[in-house]
Amino acid sequence: MRTVRLGVQLLDEMLGGGVLEGSSILISGWVGTGKTTLATQLMFYGVSGRSERAVYVCVGAMPKAYVWAMERLGFPVSEACDSGWISVVSFEKLHEMSVSSVLSEILRVVDKIKARILVIDSFTTLSKFFRDKWQRRMLTYVLSNFASKNLAYAILVEEVPVNTLEPTISDAGFVADYLIHLYVDVMSPAKRELRILKARGAPALPVPISYEIGRGGLIFKARGEDACKASYSHFQLQLKGRQELS
Repeated sequence: MRTVRLGVQLLDEMLGGGVLEGSSILISGWVGTGKTTLATQLMFYGVSGRSERAVYVCVGAMPKAYVWAMERLGFPVSEACDSGWISVVSFEKLHEMSVSSVLSEILRVVDKIKARILVIDSFTTLSKFFRDKWQRRMLTYVLSNFASKNLAYAILVEEVPVNTLEPTISDAGFVADYLIHLYVDVMSPAKRELRILKARGAPALPVPISYEIGRGGLIFKARGEDACKASYSHFQLQLKGRQELS
């Protein structure tokens, strides 16, 4: 199978060069750990680095709030949406929808723009609308199966109820090919760690790495701020070039 780079050098190195094409990636963590930021960071590399379209399913937050927050960090979401490279989707009456109708709408938008990246943020909120555990499992398995056949990767964002280094693995965690966990020390907010708790096919899991959140996304201290920012400093220019070619 082909390996797809995520675009964050240190993270790609930790995963042996990237993730397998068609993988499901679960990003978990407590509130404020940077889950949405990392998901957006990985999505934008696919758009600007590999010329792939993406669908961002916004559940539990207003799309305008998401766009505002990410643009403060330097991600030109509005520009990418206007040029057709990213589609931000939300459900106004999710509580009235069935699992099949939710899946159909998500996959319809993915097919419409020929997206190769799918982000669901948050998958925890989405799955809670379906009280039956078998419905929640069906949602997870169908999305994972779809990703394996049609996408570069799918990213599922999951909140954990307790801020811990070793969270309880959910159904989505068991199904996902990769599990990236973000942790922040509430007694010392500057102490943040990224841990890879699952990497399909990896002989051994890498050691945790420290990070901070800044303009351009997660900045891994092992590499230094400038090295990480460099990969994301030309989003506008790259997107403009992609738009001219589309």
